Amino acid sequence: MMRQHTRVLGWLLAVLVMAGFTALGLWQLQRMHAKQAMLDAQGPAVAQALPLAQALAAPGALHGVADHGRFLPGVVLLDNQTR
Repeated sequence: MMRQHTRVLGWLLAVLVMAGFTALGLWQLQRMHAKQAMLDAQGPAVAQALPLAQALAAPGALHGVADHGRFLPGVVLLDNQTR
């Protein structure tokens, strides 16, 4: 009797873990589509580059920014840069 009880609990746990990983996979797909939509909307914004002061005036919109600057001495490491 105890072995059958343990087997049912094991299968229940396995199904719950599969459902959890499926939900996480769907969440990642939603993030992918949202980020792709943001990148697609950025295409026209890059063509119309604005000065930095004008781009900062509208923080909610995507803008291409044209500005100049200089690098500080030393090593700068950027994380999670795919492009």
